[in-house]
Amino acid sequence: MKPNRPQENQLSHILLLTAAVVGVLIVISFIPGWRVGNVEVRRANILGDLVAFDELPPSMGLHSSEVLDTSYLADLPSDIDSLLSSARAERESVAEAAPTQPSTPAVEPRDAALPRATGEVKTVALDTPFVPRTAESPAVMIEDYSAGGEMMAKFYRRLSSGSKRPVRVAVMGDSFTESDILTSDLRRALQAEYGGRGVGFVGFANPLAQYRPTLKHTFEGWDNYTVIQRKKAPEHLQGEFPIAGLIYVPKAGATAHFELNSAGGGEVERARLLFKNSGKTRLLISVNGGEEREYPIKQNGDVQEVVVGGPISKLDMRLPEAEGFVGYGVVFESDGGVAVDSYAVRSNSGLATFSMNSTINKQIDNKLHYDLIILQYGLNVMSPDVVNYDYYSSQMVKVIDYLRLSFPDAAILVMSVSDRAQKKGGKAATMSVVPIMVEAQRDAARKAGAAFWSTFDAMGGPNAMPYFVEQGWASKDFTHINFKGGAAVAGELARSIVERSVSLNGPAKPAEIVVDTLAVDSLVTDTLAVDTLAVDSLVSDSLAPNMISPDSIAVDSLATDSIVSPLTDTLPTTDTPVDTPVDTLPAEAAAEWVEQVVEATEESTEESAEESTEESAEALIENLETVEEQ
Repeated sequence: MKPNRPQENQLSHILLLTAAVVGVLIVISFIPGWRVGNVEVRRANILGDLVAFDELPPSMGLHSSEVLDTSYLADLPSDIDSLLSSARAERESVAEAAPTQPSTPAVEPRDAALPRATGEVKTVALDTPFVPRTAESPAVMIEDYSAGGEMMAKFYRRLSSGSKRPVRVAVMGDSFTESDILTSDLRRALQAEYGGRGVGFVGFANPLAQYRPTLKHTFEGWDNYTVIQRKKAPEHLQGEFPIAGLIYVPKAGATAHFELNSAGGGEVERARLLFKNSGKTRLLISVNGGEEREYPIKQNGDVQEVVVGGPISKLDMRLPEAEGFVGYGVVFESDGGVAVDSYAVRSNSGLATFSMNSTINKQIDNKLHYDLIILQYGLNVMSPDVVNYDYYSSQMVKVIDYLRLSFPDAAILVMSVSDRAQKKGGKAATMSVVPIMVEAQRDAARKAGAAFWSTFDAMGGPNAMPYFVEQGWASKDFTHINFKGGAAVAGELARSIVERSVSLNGPAKPAEIVVDTLAVDSLVTDTLAVDTLAVDSLVSDSLAPNMISPDSIAVDSLATDSIVSPLTDTLPTTDTPVDTPVDTLPAEAAAEWVEQVVEATEESTEESAEESTEESAEALIENLETVEEQ
């Protein structure tokens, strides 16, 4: 038996190996970055906190046409140029015929407003000092390049009008605004000023739902597709993308749960589900944990809408059968004020808009009625290697014109890119090309007759991003802001909007109080000319007596859930005759009368329904027509 040999001490070997690895890494730290074709190999500097290297990799000097994904252009119709040209000519002729408003200057005189090639813009010096913005800093001006500044002036008038219909804003963007970053605070600020509640649009099954703090959203049994990877969608769905840039296809039994919270403004007066359906689908909805109710939906090729009355703090939907259902999302909103919808698609340069179906968007606009569309793009195009963005600017002009085909009444506002920084010698500084991109986006707005607002200036200008990172307002990639940074930028944008609106129209008027609102049942809205009828603005001639099937009758903004039974002649017995015009009653009496109609409707039996529906419907129509005449 061999004697046991004493075990050698391995510690010295481990120390030597560690020292060798550290030595190799130190040597690597002194190897400068280089390029292999279009691939950049960066310096690996483990001594970054001790040793600073001054060089940045040399720019490749590219033009934006060399880096942009232009495959979206193939999705445009063959006659797109003539369509856009005709639409542009029509818009310009209308603008020329409209009276100009001297009180609405389009742009204040300044050098930045003069057209010039982006290659002529001065870049930022790396040592430019940063000066944080304060409450005393002037608001960043919204530059309106439409004829006479009338485009934004119309939007400002809507803001201050106190209208019962929400002033609706869409923010189309990239990862900079995903999960409701920036848009949640813009919504909160504008609703605080002008009223309104609700988180706006929420996709049925957004894969980033868990990161959105403005509501709790869970789902099961859905497939989702994004316009960026549209070729991965089934072929028949590749042309079905809406303004949101995502579509959701349920399997049988799919569910979705939406729970509103105080961060999103709390409960709302209604939820509006948007979708298409070409097959046999069953849709069941429960509000606030109550009993499920089935909503029959049609089979056709158009965008459909189901309106569910509130108050709503929770909404659950279930599709036991889902053949041919293509989902877009739910809009949570209330009467009046402002609604802000967030449409963020990661990696979108803005050109993916060309793969969004203009007909679908037009049908969505016919239901939601957008007043302002904000475009937040550019970060996915901007790079130190790209020094000329003229091609990108020209394509964004076409994007704006393309959107106008679907949203002809909406003002369009281009937000510039934010500040973006890169490190030099361990110190972060603004990318030298940021001002070039900002000017390219301003030039696109100018040529398209749209509006422009500089996010870069609103953050504080050169070297703002390193400051945002230091404050904990942005991630350490020196590109993306977080919710705190979003609040700072949104506050500046809201301030620019409000100050300009007040300067033109004075303080906002309080929203009109609606005593009773008859929301036509969502089961038949698509066959009717109206969704919502208020007693002081009725459109009774658009209703056929046999088609009255109200979804909700709101009394002082509290609406019942879907009423699927027809009206009968079992009307309430009150001191007020049934044929008394509703608008001649005191507000409380009118509200009571409507409540009693609802109760009588729900208590009606099948035996009396067939005989009495037409008579009671005609009586109600006569009342409504009397109100309209008055």
